[in-house]
Amino acid sequence: MTLQYFITYNLKKGWNINSGPIVTANWHNGAEGDAADGDDTTPGGRWTIPFGGGVGRVMRLGMQPVNLSANFYGNAVHPPGASSWGMRLQIALLFPKKP
Repeated sequence: MTLQYFITYNLKKGWNINSGPIVTANWHNGAEGDAADGDDTTPGGRWTIPFGGGVGRVMRLGMQPVNLSANFYGNAVHPPGASSWGMRLQIALLFPKKP
């Protein structure tokens, strides 16, 4: 299962402060697994819950409007052996509707 929420605070000149972490749950991982089958039976090993955010800017690259964003997240909860942090660099092409 995945869940993602978005929070954006717009600043001047196209800049913004944003957060859009991806929360995941692995239902095949956790205390009800079968160690004999190689499942991780560690309690709390099911969820990955990141916390953090970053900055972005809406601008033009040539004639193409884009939304550039860089985010850093620390995983407040994560399975044993999983990364304790994550980083996302994003380029979104924008196609505004002309009036």
